[in-house]
Amino acid sequence: MKGQDLAVSPRTRDQLWRDPQHWDRLSVYRCPADPRLLVPARRGLGWTVNMAHRRAQLALWGVLGAVLALVAGLTAFVVRAT
Repeated sequence: MKGQDLAVSPRTRDQLWRDPQHWDRLSVYRCPADPRLLVPARRGLGWTVNMAHRRAQLALWGVLGAVLALVAGLTAFVVRAT
């Protein structure tokens, strides 16, 4: 990933981030040309995820799977306890 980061200059990354076409109404950032996984949040403090990044999609599915596994485990525990 480092080599890809070097291919896009900091100035270009800033221009991509400022382009309103890469943001939707919910402040979700999607820019396939931006190699960063995390970018500064558009509003407020903190960071947001570049949803066009391959790792972001993997992380999203991983979190969703973990939540579903937790819910299934807690449901099984409650059913077994009753």
